[in-house]
Amino acid sequence: MAGDVVGTSQRDAQYAAIQEASARLMADSNAAASPGTEGGSVLRVAQLDSERLTIETYNQFRQQVRKAVQYLNVAGWELELDTVLGLLLFRHTVWNNHQTYGDRLQNIIYRSDARARALGKFKDVRFSNAVAPTTREKVLLCVASVLVPYIYGKLVKKSQDDGWGDLDPATWQRRAHDLLYQIETVVRVASLVNLIVFIREGKFRHVIDRLLGLRLVTFKSKVKKLSSFEFMDRQLWWRHVTEFLTFILPFVNFLPWLKRLFRTRTARTQVVNTTTCPVCMLNPIQIAAVTNCGHHFCYYCISSRVRQQAAACPVCSEPITSISRPQTRR
Repeated sequence: MAGDVVGTSQRDAQYAAIQEASARLMADSNAAASPGTEGGSVLRVAQLDSERLTIETYNQFRQQVRKAVQYLNVAGWELELDTVLGLLLFRHTVWNNHQTYGDRLQNIIYRSDARARALGKFKDVRFSNAVAPTTREKVLLCVASVLVPYIYGKLVKKSQDDGWGDLDPATWQRRAHDLLYQIETVVRVASLVNLIVFIREGKFRHVIDRLLGLRLVTFKSKVKKLSSFEFMDRQLWWRHVTEFLTFILPFVNFLPWLKRLFRTRTARTQVVNTTTCPVCMLNPIQIAAVTNCGHHFCYYCISSRVRQQAAACPVCSEPITSISRPQTRR
């Protein structure tokens, strides 16, 4: 009886420990249910992933529009088509729902920091309609993200077509051309600085978001993650790695390594031909000469090649340091 009581109490204690651990796991899963939050702030990777998803969505729509109008006479109107598509997508995403398609997939949404500060909710990273972006902020965001790139693209195209950059520096066209590229340089530098600050603070992934005070916050505090973005993150990571390698590999000189590898393999596998000159292919060799690496040539062929080009063996690329007459067997 005493043993049964002890066994029952142990089972009860184990069952209680299992229930407590299950409750902790449920609490942790509820706290981390939203893929956009960690430690009370929106994940940087969630914001960057949402931007990539938005760009891919726009490119898909853009590709379908280009296919639909490919048989129409729309040559030269590509910027206008892209701008109309950008306005339509902005109207049905940020204007109506305060978030893009990528933001919705990542469970994040735009919030007006000015309204949140006025309502005393500046430190709250959760969204509510009271802190939604104002009409003025959305109009400015649309102008900066859709209309300004269109105007800039038209001016650059006009400058390139008319050759403003080749005109006299005193003309207004040349000054406008230089001003356009100075503006582009300033925007790129500002974007780089903003990216560094964004990586450090985790807020405002774009310069225009920082200027307008539009911050990405959690849309729903508790939402189940219906799809896993691990594969997409891995694909994005490998894509950036391959782009970096594509950029850096042309600056690496692989020729010495390849020559060394080829020379090593040749020295191991190739049988030295002592009757045919590898340069002029004459058989038999006329006035035979042998290099320090052991290959036989016509003396005129190898000596003229050494004088005209780099002193390297044509067969194994070994640097030629000496040329001598082959030893004859007695």
